[in-house]
Amino acid sequence: MKQFAGANCTVCAELQGRYESLLFQQARLHGQLDTAEHLGDSQLLRCLKLEAYQVTARLKEAQRALFRHQREAHVPAVAASIDNTTRAA
Repeated sequence: MKQFAGANCTVCAELQGRYESLLFQQARLHGQLDTAEHLGDSQLLRCLKLEAYQVTARLKEAQRALFRHQREAHVPAVAASIDNTTRAA
């Protein structure tokens, strides 16, 4: 994910870390799904798909939380600094 105004923000770092952790978990699950499919284990495949759906939902929520925080905490500050720069010119 692209970083911007809140590069040194601890909340941004925490939310980014949670998002990246879920991305890693999702990738791991995709590997397990491929293995279960290759082995023809339909019960394991169903369980892994359910877990993958849950991880995807948490991943989307983590991404929304990060974007919401960035928009609420950092975009107003960026907009204000742009306004101040424009007024000074």
